[in-house]
Amino acid sequence: MILPADLSERIEAAPSADLPVLIGQLEQAKARAWARLAQPVSSPPPLAEDYTAEGLAAHLKLTKGTIYRLYRTGVWPNAYKAGRTKGLRIPRADVDVWRMGKVERPRFEVIPGKRAR
Repeated sequence: MILPADLSERIEAAPSADLPVLIGQLEQAKARAWARLAQPVSSPPPLAEDYTAEGLAAHLKLTKGTIYRLYRTGVWPNAYKAGRTKGLRIPRADVDVWRMGKVERPRFEVIPGKRAR
């Protein structure tokens, strides 16, 4: 229980002049409790769901065709087809591993040397 065990005794012992302040504090506590009850219950974060081809294409800013082409080449080894009509599902873990393996490489290499004059 949140209220002190001796609340009744404190109310009885308090001078009459202090009772309005005590009632105000109790009303504020009551209002906070009601406000908390009125808030929606926060649900736990959703479990990492698998990507759909469309969702992954939007996420990676690729075309859906590119996603299917990468799937056919075996980039995501745990990807699977979900029924005849639900399409491709790619596990988030596979996508994360694939993205970690992609390293940005410079387009050209600077070779130090003397400049020709």
